[in-house]
Amino acid sequence: SVFSDAQVALDVRAQPLQLLMSGGDRRLSAAEPFDVDASRSYDPNVCLFHAQTGKLLEDAALLFGWGLRAVANGVAAEALAFPAGTTTTGRVLQLQLPPGTYAITLTLSKPSTGIADSTTTLFVELIVGACPSIVFEALTELKFNPTWSASTARVALQTSLDAASLALQAAGSVAFAYEWKAYVRVAGADMPADLDLGDMGAVTTTGLSGPNLAFRSGALTAGALYRFALTVTGGPQPAFGAVMVQMNRAPWGGGLSISPTSGFALVTAFELRASGWTDDVDDLPLRYGFEFARDLVTRVVTLADLQFLPALGVTLAEGESGFAFVRVLDAYGAETLVRTPLVVGPPPVLSCDDMVQLLEEAELAVLLGASSSAKRRLQMLADSFGRQLAACDTNSSLPSLNRMLAISASASASAVSTETSRRQSAGTLDAILQDPDLQNGAAQADGSVQLAALAQEAAVDGGADQATVDALVSALGSVLVANVSRATAVQYDATNA
Repeated sequence: SVFSDAQVALDVRAQPLQLLMSGGDRRLSAAEPFDVDASRSYDPNVCLFHAQTGKLLEDAALLFGWGLRAVANGVAAEALAFPAGTTTTGRVLQLQLPPGTYAITLTLSKPSTGIADSTTTLFVELIVGACPSIVFEALTELKFNPTWSASTARVALQTSLDAASLALQAAGSVAFAYEWKAYVRVAGADMPADLDLGDMGAVTTTGLSGPNLAFRSGALTAGALYRFALTVTGGPQPAFGAVMVQMNRAPWGGGLSISPTSGFALVTAFELRASGWTDDVDDLPLRYGFEFARDLVTRVVTLADLQFLPALGVTLAEGESGFAFVRVLDAYGAETLVRTPLVVGPPPVLSCDDMVQLLEEAELAVLLGASSSAKRRLQMLADSFGRQLAACDTNSSLPSLNRMLAISASASASAVSTETSRRQSAGTLDAILQDPDLQNGAAQADGSVQLAALAQEAAVDGGADQATVDALVSALGSVLVANVSRATAVQYDATNA
């Protein structure tokens, strides 16, 4: 028999253990026990979900190691033994200690996996007498990006008071007042941050006088380490709590090169290479997304799904004043976008056989698992040869536009649904459906189904970015225009029959 084989080397790296601990730095009454809860911590390298409920299951291989130190003059001093009977290896630490200031440390580990330990420390001040207790909900990320488009990615701090204090407030026995302050770490010291937390137009959505603090996209500085402190007055003694928030910064230091810098649509093989990019060690690996625009006015075309390889070989559509782009993203999703100009001349004159061969190459790309390449080829064909290709349909049982839609559906079905792949699929459908005059009833139905499926996938995955929305709306508009044109034609024929 005849056979072929191939090999590929994969470098699979583990993501850091996600140590999520609620509580935060706080002031409490020494008369009451308190908890430090790390039960939401997890290993992102394994999927442990209940098949029916979808809830995250506990990973028995994770080890929780708690430590306790006394604090003198703001510095953690000697290690202390936990009170007798304290469980120091569980996900939740329950303590009652005498008055004083303490540093509580948690180390999250997973032995025999090669994954580095994660460690964090919080400070607790225990005072004599009654005092409301502030508890911070665990942060959803170890690092936050300073800008976001989905509300689920925003920087938001949620707190609550102990049940006894809330009961007193509900009964009208006390009225608590809240005040937030912001600090930024500079040379190891916390300095007042240049943030007007009361500015609900540009900085926060909550103001500074409530139990929660939520920020607007772009208000916080990339790479900064913030400390947000909350003081609650109105009880027997003021309550205090604080939490540290590390902001992520996007990759830096690289560029984008293109070889050659000019060529012709559909025939010139361009190599796009993003080199010199770096980031913080715990933000690696980097991913690269390559794009193209005919000019700075027309819509950007996604050339491939995000990839770890910093280079891509492609043929491109016509663009006399074109630009190639690369988006460089780190493990937390922070991105840097750079562009480089290039000139792509008009495509050569192709025969019907040549264009059909390009369609067949797109079909083959799907079979080979290269869905991005297939969608890219479809988009270029539709943009450059839509009407010419339709004119070649006289000897074909399946119109070329319907065939392109079938290939598009297969390419989307064979790829993992990601924000980038959906953006490319939407752009491909927009190009295929752009001419309402070429759409028959089957094409309108197939296009509508694919557009609806993309919108549904985006809704399940937290929403679509603006480029995807624009392409979906444009493609749907073309389908609706085609429907109106067909209905008008039918009405005209019936009237003049």
